[in-house]
Amino acid sequence: MSMLTHAHALPFDPSAARPDLRDGGRARSRATITTHAPGADIDAYRDKYGKEEGEAKFFRDVPILSEQDAGTNLFMFGGVSNLWECLIGNGGAGSLQYFNNANAYIAVGDGGPSALSGTASVTNGSASITTSASQTSLIGNYLTFTGDSTYQAYLVASGSGTAWTLSTTYGGTTNATISFSEILGPVGTQTDLQASTNKYRQAMNATYPTHTDGTTSGAATITWQATFGTANANFAWYEFAIANASTAGRILNRHVQWNGIKANTNSLTFTITTTIS
Repeated sequence: MSMLTHAHALPFDPSAARPDLRDGGRARSRATITTHAPGADIDAYRDKYGKEEGEAKFFRDVPILSEQDAGTNLFMFGGVSNLWECLIGNGGAGSLQYFNNANAYIAVGDGGPSALSGTASVTNGSASITTSASQTSLIGNYLTFTGDSTYQAYLVASGSGTAWTLSTTYGGTTNATISFSEILGPVGTQTDLQASTNKYRQAMNATYPTHTDGTTSGAATITWQATFGTANANFAWYEFAIANASTAGRILNRHVQWNGIKANTNSLTFTITTTIS
């Protein structure tokens, strides 16, 4: 059985797909983050018209500026266990809450970057990097580089000591002494985003998640959607997950990729579609 997840954020590079399952369940993801015209706050619409009517009116009134795509994610053991427990009738108590409209959230965070010792030497257009200090356990995790104009999180594909190879080429300016940080990649045992402060869970839009019962291939798909207002989650988005509580609970999946910096002038709609086949 494979699990395929789609979601909507920045351009997805298929070559950056994670090479190591690291114990969880594989999910390819195409994420969509829709940016709405500045100056309109979906929370103001919700407050004025009520949740369902306010969201519907916001989507009718406010133009879409852009839609961006994002990449792969890993299913978490705890999230999958929750699905099976609900399947056999044990859901609805404690952390085993349903991923329904009342409980489901889309969680975003900055990934909890941890500064690494020394500096790195990076070359535009090259996937090879050299570090001034020996590093360990970088494979499967992501690196960000201070001053990189692309803001990307680069998956470490191989290497050891001071010589490492990224899964994609470095897109920033060549720099022989750049500071860098590490963001932990998805691991099946994770129970939350890795961000400590810059993280936020947004409740589902009205009527989501959506699923149509049936026996055809379309019945294997479920879609979650949440719209973040102008006052919330205004930080760099490097990770996302689907959660079944406003705090704690279980996360179904986790994904790491640069998804932009949310500004307090825009509302953003995040849509995630998951398919099991």
